[in-house]
Amino acid sequence: MSKTQSKAFPWSAATNLFRLFISIDLLLMLIHIFYIFHNPRGIMESYWSIETDRGFGESFQYIKEILLIFIFVWLGRRYFKYTFYAWALFYLYILIDDMLRLHERIGAQLSAHFHYGALLGLRPEDLGELTFLSIFGVIFFLLLGSAYIMGRKNRKLKLINRNLISLALFLILFGVFTDAFHAVFMKFSAMIGLSGITRLIGFYIFGLIEDGGEMIVMSFAVRYAFYLLNRPLLFNRPGLSGSVHS
Repeated sequence: MSKTQSKAFPWSAATNLFRLFISIDLLLMLIHIFYIFHNPRGIMESYWSIETDRGFGESFQYIKEILLIFIFVWLGRRYFKYTFYAWALFYLYILIDDMLRLHERIGAQLSAHFHYGALLGLRPEDLGELTFLSIFGVIFFLLLGSAYIMGRKNRKLKLINRNLISLALFLILFGVFTDAFHAVFMKFSAMIGLSGITRLIGFYIFGLIEDGGEMIVMSFAVRYAFYLLNRPLLFNRPGLSGSVHS
């Protein structure tokens, strides 16, 4: 295999996997939209809805998250890089939070304990969820920030961290900010007197953007991680170079 072919192969393999995953994402989103027109009142309880807890859409997210955890652990073991273990922990948290609904359950407890009131259209439980997510946001900011600082002298590792941080920011955009804006929209649309049908359409559109956006970003994350996994040699291994880099 020529040098050009060896460089092209990892992206080719990653792109093929991405095409499969993104096709499933789009299919699940189309089914979700179809079900809204077919039975809008039952959409939140249907396994075909991408918004339903442990429905088909969310279960597919579990598969991606588990893949990401294993890939980053594998990369960490292969290259002895703290960075990859840090990203494995990040996606492990996302998996646990998705499966156990941690931010919703603990957020509700926090809002009750601290007696939160409604604010800017956000319910008390919404503010509790934001409190919980902020705490874990600080923890992962320190974890991933230290990984970035430790690897900043390594050009490849610095680029990898920047790409992974970009993907994480898009996940936060759809999973946190779009979710919060969703709640604010519903409150203010009622205050300004929008019709019921307009509010309902807005509710479904924001739900689709939030969960559909998360699905697509997670597929991009799997693509990039799979590309890193299939690279012949990202860094010199400690056993070969005689040194260990952060």
